Amino acid sequence: MTQHRSAFSLTVTAPSGQPPESEIDQAVQTAITEALKEGTQGIKVTRHDYATFTVELAEDVTFGTTLEIDLVEHGHTKRR
Repeated sequence: MTQHRSAFSLTVTAPSGQPPESEIDQAVQTAITEALKEGTQGIKVTRHDYATFTVELAEDVTFGTTLEIDLVEHGHTKRR
């Protein structure tokens, strides 16, 4: 069994409570580029509060999938 671990993780913080949509999109595009290098991990986007998000590669997310976790809205999870 081969294990792949990625240290890829970006934190996006919005200034003054504005939604950082373009910054998140840019972080996701960077994550896609990194995910394509090995082809074994998906992307996990987590909203921690109204201004803080993380974008990371995750072994528990299928390659080619983006998992969105919203910890603000009662732990809501959505796959795309």
